[in-house]
Amino acid sequence: LKRPHFQVDRASSLVCSRARSRPMEVNVGAGALVALGGVMGYMKKKSLPSLIAGGLSGLGLMAAGVADSPKLGVVISVVLLAMMGPNFVKSGKFMPAGMVTVLSTITMIVNGRNLMKEGWRLSPRQALGKAQWGPLCAHWSHHLQAEPA
Repeated sequence: LKRPHFQVDRASSLVCSRARSRPMEVNVGAGALVALGGVMGYMKKKSLPSLIAGGLSGLGLMAAGVADSPKLGVVISVVLLAMMGPNFVKSGKFMPAGMVTVLSTITMIVNGRNLMKEGWRLSPRQALGKAQWGPLCAHWSHHLQAEPA
C-alpha cells in the first residue's frame, strides 16, 4: 500500500491523494549516492569536510524523499549545485564535482516540477501532517483542518 498524503485544493478543502512515490525515490537514491561519495572522500583522502558535507546533504536529500518534501529537496539540490557546480566547471573532473552537479541538477528539476504541480498549497502545519504516514485518509482528516486561504 502506498502511504497517503494530504493536499489542499483551490476550494481549501482537505483531500487525500496518493503520494508521488516515483519522483521522491529520486531524492532517496541521489541522497544515498551523495552520502556514499562523502564517505568515499573521507576514506580515500581523509577529507573530513567531504564526510560532513556529503553525509549531511545526502541524509537531507534522503529525508526529503522519505518525507515527500519537494521544498526541502529543492533547497538542498540548489545548495549542492551552487557549491559543486563551479568546482566542476573549474576542474573539469567528473568525480566528485561532476557527479554531484549532475545529481543535484536532476533532483532540482524533479523537485521543482513537483512543487509546480503542488502549487505551494500546503501550509507548514499541513506539510508536517502529510509526513506522518497514517494508513487511512479518514483517520488524519480530523487532525488536519483546511486553513482559510
